Amino acid sequence: MTNVGITTSPAFEDSTVIALESIVGAVRCQGRITEFVIANGPIVTEYLAAFVTQAHSEVLLSTCFWARSPSLNIIHNALLTLNNRARRDGRRITVRILFSSYSFQQKFLSLRGTRIWAPSTWNKLGLPGKEELDSLDVTIFSRFRKPFGVMHAKFLVIDRKTVVLPSSNISCTSNNS
Repeated sequence: MTNVGITTSPAFEDSTVIALESIVGAVRCQGRITEFVIANGPIVTEYLAAFVTQAHSEVLLSTCFWARSPSLNIIHNALLTLNNRARRDGRRITVRILFSSYSFQQKFLSLRGTRIWAPSTWNKLGLPGKEELDSLDVTIFSRFRKPFGVMHAKFLVIDRKTVVLPSSNISCTSNNS
């Protein structure tokens, strides 16, 4: 089994590594590539959503830029479907969403660096409210620190068993992008 971890050089060490480790925890994996999909943003997001709705215990979703878009609508609906399934099955599912930035204004004016979004702000992000996700334990985390603080990673991990590495953000607005 291969150990996979988050590493950084002391020159670049900051709260991002610590925050990600506290949300994601230690990762151990072995696996093989089973699929290679080439598609535009919304089709890739539909592919991701199919995995999200089938999670049994945990969803870890990371993207760079978060914005209202057809892709975000797909994720919104996938979370509602997952919640309904979890409620029906009598289980709780952990959902961690990580992104770097949600607006150009944030990129130029934000001094916060890291942020955990309160449930009262989820609608602002285009996500269902906490009352609609009553069977999910959701944490939404963003990290952007000027001048070079973009968290660019894009991934989806389902139940610590399935990993998808898409190339598009949850901000794809065109069917041709």
